[in-house]
Amino acid sequence: MYFVGDVMMIEADINLGFDLDGSISEMVPIMAHPSSIISDLSLERFLMTVIQALEENPQLKKGIKLDFKRTDILKESLQIVQSLLTRIDFPLWINADIINGPGLFQLIRKVDPNVFLTAVKEYVPQATFSPGFTTSALANPPNYQKYQMDEMIEKLQVYQVLGSKITFPIRGMFAAASIDVIKYLLDTTSTSTVNTTLTVWGTDSITDEELEALKAFIQTVGKDRVYVDTAYDLFDLKRIEPEDEKPSNGVIFGFIMNIFSLMFQ
Repeated sequence: MYFVGDVMMIEADINLGFDLDGSISEMVPIMAHPSSIISDLSLERFLMTVIQALEENPQLKKGIKLDFKRTDILKESLQIVQSLLTRIDFPLWINADIINGPGLFQLIRKVDPNVFLTAVKEYVPQATFSPGFTTSALANPPNYQKYQMDEMIEKLQVYQVLGSKITFPIRGMFAAASIDVIKYLLDTTSTSTVNTTLTVWGTDSITDEELEALKAFIQTVGKDRVYVDTAYDLFDLKRIEPEDEKPSNGVIFGFIMNIFSLMFQ
């Protein structure tokens, strides 16, 4: 597995399927992009591999981001994570798109927000919630809307998630044009003890002007409240060196790698 370098989080998609290195008589949570249902790595074995690597080398500073695109595998997957919590002493994020955002809503399936928030609270309440918005590049208008932020805020309030560690995934191509409503989201969901944060993501083609606008967006929000998960050239933004994630603070300006693009080489 790939553990060296500046990346701070290992991101992995989870699907229900057949584990080639385990029993093929039943479907289990596996590491795979939907709609693939075959993998040589189960969720449990992935977690154990990361846990063992970090236990063997305490100098490694990595976290895990588990990305769910299906509602029906949340409970079983998070029960597996729960069974290993005594050995998970590194940042753990649970991600899913639970609110419709910019794009063609009818073509994008979201994870049920009620199931997501309930399951994370029940099985891994100490994890960082990463509730996102469905998006597509063909969005019109091409930005996040206040009513979408209000829907997110309402769900977090109803399930009493505010006060927990929360990071909101925001698609980079829409970020700068949405700065007012995104700041509204951050301000409304932060508490006196915990600041909510952003994870700016995306590999969409953008112009130089849009790239500069994205950099300005990050500077305005604050690098201490932004994670970066993009292919964009943002390295001239001064990076804050990693520290242990603290429940009472925002995260730092850092980098996330995708398990399928970098880990298995």
